[in-house]
Amino acid sequence: MKKAIKIPSILLCLIVLFTADFTVLPVLAESDTVASEEAAPITNEPSTDAPATEDPPVTEEAPTVTEGVTLTAPKALRAGEEVTFTLLCNTANLRAIQGSLTYDPAILAYVKSEVIPEDWEMTFSHADGTLKYLGLSTENRDLTGAIELIHITFRIVDTAVEGDELSFTLSDATVYNGSEEVILPGDGFARTVTRPLSTECTLESLSVEGGNLTPAFSPDITEYSVTLPYTTYYADISAIACEYGQVKLSSRELKVGENEIRITVISESGLQQVYTVNVTRLADPNYVPSSDNRILSLELSDGLLFPAFSPEINEYSIYLVKGQDVTLTPTPADNAIADPLTIPAERAPGTTLDEATAGTFTIVCKAEDGTARTYTFHTILLDTPEELAKVQTSVMAENPWTAILIFSFAAVTVFFLGFVVSHLFHARNGKKESAPRKEEKEHKESE
Repeated sequence: MKKAIKIPSILLCLIVLFTADFTVLPVLAESDTVASEEAAPITNEPSTDAPATEDPPVTEEAPTVTEGVTLTAPKALRAGEEVTFTLLCNTANLRAIQGSLTYDPAILAYVKSEVIPEDWEMTFSHADGTLKYLGLSTENRDLTGAIELIHITFRIVDTAVEGDELSFTLSDATVYNGSEEVILPGDGFARTVTRPLSTECTLESLSVEGGNLTPAFSPDITEYSVTLPYTTYYADISAIACEYGQVKLSSRELKVGENEIRITVISESGLQQVYTVNVTRLADPNYVPSSDNRILSLELSDGLLFPAFSPEINEYSIYLVKGQDVTLTPTPADNAIADPLTIPAERAPGTTLDEATAGTFTIVCKAEDGTARTYTFHTILLDTPEELAKVQTSVMAENPWTAILIFSFAAVTVFFLGFVVSHLFHARNGKKESAPRKEEKEHKESE
């Protein structure tokens, strides 16, 4: 149960007279009395009129006064934005207060007011550039010092321009300190509209140490190229953004060959533009490129390759089942390039799936020095997977080397298993024979 609120009769009469002026509100206007859930945190940082590149949610430090009511404001006050001011009351043993704030409605549009202390209830009345407030502690709790009482949010009109003055007048406030009513002096308050956030996101200058950009730098050109010597392992790039802009660069480590470096310019308002520098790092002048243009191994997703793949064999047949795509994945020699090949089930016009020979495909393997080797694959289509299995059996039978390899593997496997079994058998029998020999030896020693 809340404690009874004891306020002298004079203050009660004052409150009644005051609330009589609130023609559109009851004693407590619930529609305007809300908890301060969205209020910006107050960090009490001194204000400055100088433009800032960023807008941290901070307010100026409250003026040092003996007693009175004052306002604090954010650093940046820009057209079209909502800004929250904080009303402070500097007094001792504060339990109840009433007062008013006037402002220029031609520049500021009132949005809302929020009470800050949790155990306070407040009524707000707003009309014709004047905000009246009346509040008291529901727990008869005294507040002492520079107390943040109200968050007042305004929207600066879109037509406001840099330098327009935002002026406020805080009338004298009547407060109750638990034993008497006290008149606290108000305070004049003025700030100017801050410049708009910059939308500029261009570079003012760009250069690369040890190389010349092509084309020559211009803020409107966003893509460049530059060549650097082999001994350059890291691109030393100097990029200066326009006023209020920020620069972020991607990795500048260089490998031999082509390297793309991205330079992102971020404007004060959040817009971005990307500049690209294509850096070519030259090869080691003493390096001899490889001429190995072989495919070292080849993997098939399906089908049968004949003969078995060898890096030195350049021509093959592939047996495939109709209607099934097959992918050949090559593994080229070091620094060589060979792309995977997909043999599609659907063929180009002029061929049919019922032809015995369904087409010829190639994979080109290009060595580091530019020389190339071509591997050719003649595809033969079969009707069913069973036919493919028969072809596999037939190939095994017709290829003696394959049969010899299979037989040799089987023979080695059988020999190894026999050796293991024999070793285990002799080891077991050796343990059984060792016991009688030990007894016989002990018997002879006893005689």
